[in-house]
Amino acid sequence: MKINNIVPVILVRNDCFWLPYVLESVRGRFNRYVLYDIGSNDGTDKIIDWFVNTENAEFFVRKLPDCPPIIQGAFRNSMIAEAKSDWYLILDGDEIYSPTNLDNLKIWWDQRTLLEKSGSIFLYGVFKRIEVDKGL
Repeated sequence: MKINNIVPVILVRNDCFWLPYVLESVRGRFNRYVLYDIGSNDGTDKIIDWFVNTENAEFFVRKLPDCPPIIQGAFRNSMIAEAKSDWYLILDGDEIYSPTNLDNLKIWWDQRTLLEKSGSIFLYGVFKRIEVDKGL
């Protein structure tokens, strides 16, 4: 059961141990994924390729060279822009969501009109993208 209009943004670097579990935990749950690999040299890129080739979804994948952590933070903004959605889920390469938690997220998401009426911009690790200036 897919959670529509929420896009996981996943930033990884040398996450070959946990990443297969992370990706399997969200398999079939979303229509679009944004994945950035920053200089992995442990096979993480092969795991990303495997997921892209076996998951029925749209993907934006960027494989970048290694860079200092201060620059890696800037990639989050780029990932959020590539999500092409007002709502995104930040998912790290070592975060595994249980099926129950994702089922609950879907239930809550389907009731988001209550969330939007309350003026909230946060739900269970899901954030609403807010543009300060559309021209930025």
